[in-house]
Amino acid sequence: MKYMNRKTNQVATVVERDDKFKTMTFQFEDGTTKAYTFSTIKRYWKEVKEDAPAQVNTPVEAEQTDAPVEAEQPFENTPIFGDGAFDNITVQQVEEVKPEKPAKATKVRKAREMDAGINQLITDILNMTEEIGGTVYEANNIKMRALKIDGHMFARITYGNTYVNIHTRSKAVGELEVTPTAQVNHMFDWVFKFAGDADRDKIKEILVASRDYQINKKTKKQEEK
Repeated sequence: MKYMNRKTNQVATVVERDDKFKTMTFQFEDGTTKAYTFSTIKRYWKEVKEDAPAQVNTPVEAEQTDAPVEAEQPFENTPIFGDGAFDNITVQQVEEVKPEKPAKATKVRKAREMDAGINQLITDILNMTEEIGGTVYEANNIKMRALKIDGHMFARITYGNTYVNIHTRSKAVGELEVTPTAQVNHMFDWVFKFAGDADRDKIKEILVASRDYQINKKTKKQEEK
C-alpha cells in the first residue's frame, strides 16, 4: 500500500500498521522510515492505488490567507508514552468479576435405626410401670417418659438408639444392691444405664423402690397436715 504527500508529491510505502496506537510506518525511496498517526496521514497524505501510475501534481502556490497553516506533525513528535500523552484520557476502572465458587454438596446424614433390643426394653419398662400401678406420661422430649403414681412422678426414663436410662432418687434405691451409672445434680440424682439385654428383674426392683418412696413421701406429708 502506497501513499502520496498532498503537498510534496512524495510517495512512500506502508511497511507497518499499528492499530493499537493508531500509527502507520512509511518507507521512502531513499530507504528511510517514519511513523505517522492516522490523523496526520488523513490530513496530509492520500492513498495511491498499486495498479495505477502515481499522479504527479504540480505544486500550486498556496493562496495567502491571514490564517496560519498548521504544520505537518510527524509521528516522532507525538508523545505515546509519558510526557503527558494520556493526561486527558479518562480511564474507567472495571471491577474484576470473580467466578463464583461452586456450592458445597450438603451431606445427608442417615438416621440411625434403634436397636431392636432397646425397643423391646422400653416396652418392657412401660409395661412394668403399669403393672405396679404407675402411669406413663409422654414428655415434650420425644425420647423421655415420665413415670407417675397418683399424679406424682417417681422416676423417668430417657433413651437413645442403643441404651435406656432410668432416673430416680438415690434415697429411694439406696438400700438396694445397685450402683448408679452416673450421679447428677437433680431431684432424680441417680442414673442407671441399661442395654437391650439388661436384667429385667433388677429394673423392676428399681421401679418398685422408686414408687414406694414416692407413696411414703406423700403419705408422710398428709399425716403432718
